[in-house]
Amino acid sequence: MITGHLTTDRFVITLRANQTKHGMQTKMKAVYFDEHGGPDVLKFGDLPDPVAGDGEIVADIHVASVNGADWKVRQGSYAPVAFFPYICGRDFSGVVTEVGAGADFEVGDEVFGVLPVGQEGTYCEKIATKASVLAKKPVGVSHMDIDAVSLVGLTAVISVEETLQLRPGEKILIQGGAGGVAGFAIQLAKHIGAHVVTTASARNHDYVRGLGADEIIDYNAVDF
Repeated sequence: MITGHLTTDRFVITLRANQTKHGMQTKMKAVYFDEHGGPDVLKFGDLPDPVAGDGEIVADIHVASVNGADWKVRQGSYAPVAFFPYICGRDFSGVVTEVGAGADFEVGDEVFGVLPVGQEGTYCEKIATKASVLAKKPVGVSHMDIDAVSLVGLTAVISVEETLQLRPGEKILIQGGAGGVAGFAIQLAKHIGAHVVTTASARNHDYVRGLGADEIIDYNAVDF
């Protein structure tokens, strides 16, 4: 095993790579970039396999979603990344292949989740991450369907339940109701018992109404 540490003012990232008995690193396929920029900086190639540290698992990634924040990271719209090559991606669904000490999973478990703050890297075949941020994939739900819920669903829950602490009978305005996070937020707010107002273009009115919106504002027709 080889290890190295990269430190920023926000977090410490530990890099690890598997080695064969002959000292050669095993490799995985990944989409990554070596510099910030547009889509043309993305590369597809081989990077070292991860290994599980204490409290971590390694999973074979079956599905990883592309989220709005990813292109901003690639472009450098946020703070510059701390190291290259860099792999984007915050959520995944897959199968556990290695279990570190203290991790509460078994090899073969189907899991999904959102990586902890300060870690990215799901545009690849394998990921090592904290077991504590993952959950077992529900039986009967596909890897694709459960991963579609992960990041946007968690964002909606944190926004509506934890930050706003929305209560039954309250009124909430959810901007861009046809979007990923907003679509989950509408359903969650309706489940809580709130009166849901959302914005959407005319072509999406039936869609957001089906999600549970009580009032819809056409942002192309109304200056609100």
